[in-house]
Amino acid sequence: MGLQIDASKLQKALGAFVGQTRLQAAQEMRIQARNLAVRLANATQPFGDSDDVKKRSEKKIRTEIGRVYMPTWLASSIIARSSKGQGKSPTQNPRQAARAFSSLVLGAQKASGKRKYRGLVDADLLLQRLQVKPLIGSLVSRFDDGVAHKAARYGKTQRVPKNQYVRQVVTDPAKLEKYIAMKEQRAGVAKSGWAMAAEMISMAGGIKAGMRGIPSWVKRHVKKYQTGDAADFAEAKDKPFVELRNRVKYIFQTISPDTIRKTIDIQILAMIKRLGIIAAAEAKKAGL
Repeated sequence: MGLQIDASKLQKALGAFVGQTRLQAAQEMRIQARNLAVRLANATQPFGDSDDVKKRSEKKIRTEIGRVYMPTWLASSIIARSSKGQGKSPTQNPRQAARAFSSLVLGAQKASGKRKYRGLVDADLLLQRLQVKPLIGSLVSRFDDGVAHKAARYGKTQRVPKNQYVRQVVTDPAKLEKYIAMKEQRAGVAKSGWAMAAEMISMAGGIKAGMRGIPSWVKRHVKKYQTGDAADFAEAKDKPFVELRNRVKYIFQTISPDTIRKTIDIQILAMIKRLGIIAAAEAKKAGL
């Protein structure tokens, strides 16, 4: 996406000072654009810049994926602790049902061909008969590389609903864990688009700040994913502007247009305050 700092608002604020101080309007516009990029990074989910924010984001990712997938050992544990009453059939006793389920899955893992398929089908049928939440309708199979996770994500934010029943009981949990770790590593990618824009506009204006104010766990994505950039037209004679671009496809799932507008307004107020301080300092130097 592209964001243009409203040139008319900036020019109005800058006009009171440019010519009366040594401040150059174009360079100030670049500085403010860089600062805005940092604010936008912090306003993009996960909110904030601390290591705790990163950890909470990773935990949330793991929790959401856990609503879709469950390793067989955990499914067995849930069955064993379920509230199903005693019955004549061994599978109507929760602990015996759990052992029967584990036995079917283990037998399928050791078998091949039709016997392997039959074992997994029998495990599925057992789950359907038990009707234990959240395993109602779950499929017992090898990890599907995230297909079910993608299908379960819902709404503008593309989150997995809290009431989601487990879609797959995974027979190869190591692959599931690798998938979760890969998704956790992407925490901060949406923020990194703004980080890259901050870096590029700093380079254009010779501003040393660069990505200062953006945490390392966000900056690590900049080189790998190339998620943003900036266009510098601050010195244009007609309607000068600076454009920040975050190219993450799902950016509006992590920051709303309304939040972007509010963040821009906050930065404009910060700019006006900064210009006031600079003007006061220049006036003092001039003995006014």
